[in-house]
Amino acid sequence: AEFVRYLVSDSIQRQMVSDVPIGTFLSGGLDSSIITALCAEEAERNGQRLPAFSLDYAGNDRFFTPSKFQPNSDTEYIRMMQRIGNFDVRWTVLESKAVADALPDALNARDLPGMADVDSSLLLFCGQIKDHVKVALSGECADEIFCGYPWYHNSSEDPHTFPWSTDLSPRFNLLNNDLISKIPFEECVRNAYLDTCKEIGIDGLHTPKELCHQKTFYLTVRYFMQTLINRGDRATAIHSMDARVPFAHQDLTEYLFNVPFEMKAKNGERKHLLREYALGLLPEDIRIRKKSPYPKTYDPGYEAMINNEFLNELAKPDCPLLAFVDKEKAQNFCRQQKDLGRPWYGQLMAGPQLVAHYLQILYWLKLYKIEIDI
Repeated sequence: AEFVRYLVSDSIQRQMVSDVPIGTFLSGGLDSSIITALCAEEAERNGQRLPAFSLDYAGNDRFFTPSKFQPNSDTEYIRMMQRIGNFDVRWTVLESKAVADALPDALNARDLPGMADVDSSLLLFCGQIKDHVKVALSGECADEIFCGYPWYHNSSEDPHTFPWSTDLSPRFNLLNNDLISKIPFEECVRNAYLDTCKEIGIDGLHTPKELCHQKTFYLTVRYFMQTLINRGDRATAIHSMDARVPFAHQDLTEYLFNVPFEMKAKNGERKHLLREYALGLLPEDIRIRKKSPYPKTYDPGYEAMINNEFLNELAKPDCPLLAFVDKEKAQNFCRQQKDLGRPWYGQLMAGPQLVAHYLQILYWLKLYKIEIDI
């Protein structure tokens, strides 16, 4: 715990070095709150006041509903941090239409279809703060290396696949049956998984349980973390900003890879070592707060907008999506309650995000004039 304290503090202090104004992203979660608290203390020592930037969506005060993956809203925890008093919280509140309209811009920033409104909202968020700071420190990557994700804890057995997508069936919801019969999806995923496992250098002296944990750790850093880092880099770079992620520091990541899982999750506490670090630094309610992912809009108007656009595009006989999307499945999917309880992409890509993801695929096909031959 003491060495983790040194590594975390050292990384955050290094990432604060800048000759341009800096700030932090603050969600009210454990990770961003630690970074904001430390940066605020350092800024205060230098006679400055740190700006911390927080995101919310119009209507979420009315529409937010708790779920297994997002048990509570960020707003109350951000205000709890705000009462610490040695930094300024600056809010960005996004309208649903703006989030939907920015899906093509998010695609352009990433060059590929991505995480739907999770990408477009971050792009808009960065656009709002670019005139205030040029460097922003983010709490991302703590869940990957301190074992905050559910797949680190849900089972002691090896799933023998990528742990965040053990069930591929939700990914077939909109695909036409001809494509499903032609492409061996399960085999493709398994081969990618086995090829990745060959990269892992483990000495073989660990117990089967610890070997399983180290493999999960490696896969998460190798794929899941890289996706999030790429997303943050591109959303900020397009606005001439720099996103910094102190928890992705190589020394910290390598050290935690070798720390036994029982220490990272002592007494069943997720992210135990990071919570130990936060003792006395954060309000206790934030220090023990359960993980809550990147915030999204719960406005049913957003869902209606993207559903209508999706179905209108599919109604066009020359729509490129028709090469692999079943129109009837899509219509049924858009009519039903789509928070399926088995998110399509990690914790984030449930129903509305899946439709928005397909819209990004459509924009991508059109933008690069891609022809599909299946």
